[in-house]
Amino acid sequence: MSENDVIPHDHRFCSSLEDIGFQTPAANGLVARAALLNAAFWGRGVKLRVSFLDGAPELHRRVAALAQAWPQETGANFSFEFWIGNGLDPAGADIRVAFQPGIGSFSRLGRFAQAVDRRERTMNLGWMTMALPEDEARAVVLHEFGHALGLVHEHMNPARPIDWNKEKVRQDLRASQGWSDDKIDANMFHRYDPGQIFGTDVDAASIMMYPILPSWTRNGFAAGFNTVLSEADKALIRKAYGLRPVFGG
Repeated sequence: MSENDVIPHDHRFCSSLEDIGFQTPAANGLVARAALLNAAFWGRGVKLRVSFLDGAPELHRRVAALAQAWPQETGANFSFEFWIGNGLDPAGADIRVAFQPGIGSFSRLGRFAQAVDRRERTMNLGWMTMALPEDEARAVVLHEFGHALGLVHEHMNPARPIDWNKEKVRQDLRASQGWSDDKIDANMFHRYDPGQIFGTDVDAASIMMYPILPSWTRNGFAAGFNTVLSEADKALIRKAYGLRPVFGG
């Protein structure tokens, strides 16, 4: 990206506050770093059951195939069990996915999903369709399932805070996303207590990182549109969840 780049109106930003009435981060289990929030950690060896509240089975299968990159590429000690066509009540799942359009994509962080009414979604994939190009579909699914594992937006990492050009960010996100200044400030500039997180230094390649234009910062920091798990993403999840046990010889 160059200094003249702008965020297009159709570029999709995940708002971590979208699904919870836009309250303060601390009130909703969102006090976190762009790493893993200790309070949202599910625990090693967890099997996370995932159901779908709407959408067609073929879309469910596409989401499941993409999300499995998290356990498959990391070898970490957790798993996803996707409930597709098995007749089970979706309310019994840990992660409940909806596809409501027009309100974006978002997810509760980690085990804060347990506080959601069993009849309600814990994740919305409002941009996900069968027609969505593969790189965009992979990016949104991996990003939201990263939240479901307890990860938050990488640009909020307190290890090395980003030196924001705040007025330029507000100007661009008002135009491209239609966000209010309060919403921009909460989603872009909030900083967290390092004692509440488990993570590493800021990773510009993280699947949890927003695209950041060079003009949005005062020191030239920038990030592109990430569509795969970075090596730091994988290492962090392995360190947090541990390695999956290997049985047999």
